[in-house]
Amino acid sequence: MARNTTVKGLQGLFKEFKASMRHEQRELMRGLMETTKNRAVAKFGVYQPQAGQFAPWKPLAPATRRIREEQGFTPNDPLLRTGKLRDSVGGMHGADWAEVGSNDKVMLIMEVGDDNTPARPVFGPTLVESETEIRAAVAQHVKSVFDKSGVRMRASFEGEGEEAGAAASGVPALGVLPDA
Repeated sequence: MARNTTVKGLQGLFKEFKASMRHEQRELMRGLMETTKNRAVAKFGVYQPQAGQFAPWKPLAPATRRIREEQGFTPNDPLLRTGKLRDSVGGMHGADWAEVGSNDKVMLIMEVGDDNTPARPVFGPTLVESETEIRAAVAQHVKSVFDKSGVRMRASFEGEGEEAGAAASGVPALGVLPDA
């Protein structure tokens, strides 16, 4: 019979594994940061479709295209002239966090827009587009932590068989299964 545990009990279990898994967790965050950064960088110079609540990019104004050509740039590659703005995208990570962004003030204007410039968001849509991949990578990482420890888990809800044991609220409990 499985021993059911609560989120509080799992916190203790995670604490046990934290020291031994620190390197692998840091690598997970590095990988997520790199993947997200590369996805953001790929948006420069390409019109973007709607992503979640972020509207598609509006076409460059004819006057903007004309000025770009006069300055020797391609006429219709949004957010891409010299590559300086694209190259300002960077990332950092630790063992349990990752971030991608830019410290270029122009990028903030592009992300949210202003009275003269329509928003051409990069980071918000990138996060929306990356969410499923991020969740899957984190879930796989958690599973591998438990697999390496020899602990097997299954989710259950109250009323699901004799081993359910979840709170009356219907909140799921994670059962820690004995080794077979």
